[in-house]
Amino acid sequence: MATSWRQSIRRSGVMLPSTKVLTYACSSNSSHDDDLSRVMQVQDGSTVFV
Repeated sequence: MATSWRQSIRRSGVMLPSTKVLTYACSSNSSHDDDLSRVMQVQDGSTVFV
């Protein structure tokens, strides 16, 4: 996803050595959070950690 003023690449998740996959969600509620690619949620399947 790119912002209006620069190109950016956002990590959408990570696979751990145990093959467990964690997904990240960024918020678009605040333009500052979106511009800084702040992670608002970390999820493992249906379990939300943050």
